[in-house]
Amino acid sequence: MNIFSAPLVDNARAQRWEQGLSASEQARAQRFIDPIHRRRFVLRRWILRCLLGSRLDAVPESLTFRINAFGRPMLAAPFDRAGLVFSASHSGDLALIAVRIGSPMFAVDVERARVLDDADQLVARLFSPAEREEYRGLDPADRQEAFWRGWTVKEAFIKALGFGLSFPLDQFDVVLRPDRGAAIAQVRGLDAAPWDVCIVDVGRDYRGALVGQDLHGVARTLVPQNLDFASLPEPRSPQPEP
Repeated sequence: MNIFSAPLVDNARAQRWEQGLSASEQARAQRFIDPIHRRRFVLRRWILRCLLGSRLDAVPESLTFRINAFGRPMLAAPFDRAGLVFSASHSGDLALIAVRIGSPMFAVDVERARVLDDADQLVARLFSPAEREEYRGLDPADRQEAFWRGWTVKEAFIKALGFGLSFPLDQFDVVLRPDRGAAIAQVRGLDAAPWDVCIVDVGRDYRGALVGQDLHGVARTLVPQNLDFASLPEPRSPQPEP
């Protein structure tokens, strides 16, 4: 398992790297009205292509992707034969990408931590009964941190399932207390296979989580590798869609 973080703030590189994206990716980038959102999209897509291409010994532009029925992106044939799987998330100006060989049952999530005036209402509406009880028992000063702990783990878990939001957020219980180890205490409606939870340390302004099965040897707290953009290849030429 390798986890990388990358800032999404380089306008000059975004302009150059856009030409390396597929036609559909370029069209999607052009639909963003806000240039900040367009920049973030281009940077994270090219970074993902570079990380995967380096492991497949393939030109980043040549990679093709498919989307499952619930919207999860995956490598398409013939690149999927190597068993390389990935998970990507972004929030604000930060991207988080995890890459591994083996089971696709894992995912990362990153969120920009900020004060939410409606955090209590979100917990009451979306969290499980056990989580709501734990949340109410916390000191009010600890509730924002508990909310972001719960939210990132929940997002990573449903992404790892590959079902998207079709799996209800209140069907599983996440340990919220900041002074306890991150964990999924119970999942209802699925088999009893254990789920591992790791906190990803992405700095003061963000919160990150990795959730998956068979994460043997992965530390409970991870520090991602910060990508050096200078080490990434520049696009050669855009590739046609398959």
